[in-house]
Amino acid sequence: KDSVGEIKNVGAQRRRLLNRLGIYTVEDIIEYFPRDYEDRSTLREISELVENEENTFSATVEEAVKNVEYGKLFVSSAVVYDASGNIIITASSLWILIDFVRKRPISLKENLSEYTVIPERALETDFPKLPEPERADCQRRFSVRFDDIDINRHVNNAVYPLWATEAVDHDFRDNHVPCELEIAFKKEGHLGEDVDITTELEGQTSLHSVTALSDGRELARLRIKWKNL
Repeated sequence: KDSVGEIKNVGAQRRRLLNRLGIYTVEDIIEYFPRDYEDRSTLREISELVENEENTFSATVEEAVKNVEYGKLFVSSAVVYDASGNIIITASSLWILIDFVRKRPISLKENLSEYTVIPERALETDFPKLPEPERADCQRRFSVRFDDIDINRHVNNAVYPLWATEAVDHDFRDNHVPCELEIAFKKEGHLGEDVDITTELEGQTSLHSVTALSDGRELARLRIKWKNL
């Protein structure tokens, strides 16, 4: 019956987050079971993946992290290979480390000294500012579900691209798949909020703005490049 606050590295802030999930004791952690399970025992080759089905495949991720020359920002890059050694995904993202209590940026080098810093990057980009949609070719509204949030009670980063792709006209989706994605996270989204996705579609490129209906704050902005099926 020991409190979760007795666990090493669980401070007051983390304890409150766990309490919101109904976790108050060490026993609660042991008995906190997943909401569901996924059978990942059947592996498929990348070429055998089936659209709109849950698929499991094996890939190798090579990751490189480096400090950016300006301020406390750093770049995280990843290259994903399939079992044959072919590159199937390249990604690069710009991050900042935040002191959760003070809500201020802190140094990556001083606070995550075990993080290996190497110069290679998967994508060479200066992370240009994404433009705002100038017109609403498509507009969709979603409500933030419990399954959309992470342990910090914010909308999970992976949800925004799903909303954006769902906001595109379904006739277009029938004949196209995303091949390149850029996203800028701006504000936090919360459980129970209604969000609006405004989409401008020009040729093979779509621009998306995700805003909270309650106060109009912009949560994220995306640009997606599509290719024909």
